[in-house]
Amino acid sequence: MPTRLEITRLSGFDRGKTMAFDDSPVVLGTEATSSLGFDPVWDKSVSPRHATIEWRDNAWWLLDQSTGGCWINGQRLTGHRKLEPSSEIELGRGGPKIRAQFATAAKAAPPSHSAPPPIPSVSRPAPMAPPPVVARNEAPPGGRGKIIAIGAFAVVVLLALAVFAGMAFSRHEADENLAEMAQKYEQAVGVVVLTGDDGPAPFGTAWAIGDHVLATNSHVAQPVGEILEKGGHVYVVLNKHPDKKFEITRAVVHPGYESDHKNMDGRETAVPANDVGLLVVREKLPVAFTVAPDSELKKLRSGYRVAYLGFPCEGMAGGGVDPRNPVATMQSGIVTSVTDWWLGQASFDKALLVQHNLGATGGASGSPIFNTKGEVVAILSAGNIINQVQISADGSAEVTRAPSAAMVNFGQRADLLTGFMDKAGK
Repeated sequence: MPTRLEITRLSGFDRGKTMAFDDSPVVLGTEATSSLGFDPVWDKSVSPRHATIEWRDNAWWLLDQSTGGCWINGQRLTGHRKLEPSSEIELGRGGPKIRAQFATAAKAAPPSHSAPPPIPSVSRPAPMAPPPVVARNEAPPGGRGKIIAIGAFAVVVLLALAVFAGMAFSRHEADENLAEMAQKYEQAVGVVVLTGDDGPAPFGTAWAIGDHVLATNSHVAQPVGEILEKGGHVYVVLNKHPDKKFEITRAVVHPGYESDHKNMDGRETAVPANDVGLLVVREKLPVAFTVAPDSELKKLRSGYRVAYLGFPCEGMAGGGVDPRNPVATMQSGIVTSVTDWWLGQASFDKALLVQHNLGATGGASGSPIFNTKGEVVAILSAGNIINQVQISADGSAEVTRAPSAAMVNFGQRADLLTGFMDKAGK
């Protein structure tokens, strides 16, 4: 029986991930049937069946079956070679690297008796109130009053149905237009992906506002900039187009972000003000949104139809998005109010906080909120949340966040971007 083979990815989106193999052979390649698979779009140096690691003569051997070659500890492999513990293998020059380690197969550990998951609280529907008792006016003898009453009632019903039908048609038409715009600009939206020891991690949403510039939040751009300063790498992978992966070269934070914004009563803003930022990439982006003109932004009010495209992740099943092959979520709804930073009524130049009922959670930060014409009117930035406490088996407590059922979230008016676009080097 072969000793256990443990392979750790040293580079790429699954960096730091380890897989164990107890059987031989172990096939490395981009084929779907490979024991250790690689992405055919991003790992272009890897062949469909690049190499095989097999157990023979009481040792693990690497057999090169590729067109691009294999390197073991920096030396080109010719044919096959016996592997030493902790061998570093490079699949194609400049391609993904893995480390092969050997360990004796361990006996299966007895199952741990973890505490059962907490029983979720269940919302019970409230009983329906009985319909109100309506006083009836008796018709005079002869039935004429009854006929008039029935006729008037029929007219009222018909008018109500006509109004309802008109509203339903109008809303249906608006939703169709929003869906059409989401399809038109699907390549203008991407997920911001951080790479680290635990592999790729979706961090937020960004959308193209120019040939080489994407818009997002300052609270996304700021940590991205810090990572870049330390020599790290951050990417934007476009919605439904995993082959279109753009490395970020610069991150720009709005100059007014994190400034002191107390009002005359000393109150802090409801959410961080000027929470808009920019991300710069080298390669040209395929398509870009346009920011709505002032004439359209002045129409923002309660009931204004909007939608967003983004990548909500926090608390979502499966992490909400596959950073290798992202598919954006669309939510449609309405603007619920437009206020100043302190939730008060304000003139157009100060009414920069756009509240809406679009469902959102962590990861959707930076999403474009657009109208039925595909014009971006706001950038999703924050939400009303509640904190939940989970108690584990050892008695420790963990606080998690969840969106509030009030369904009122926040966006920053899109024209905040236009004032500092020059800082992105346009």
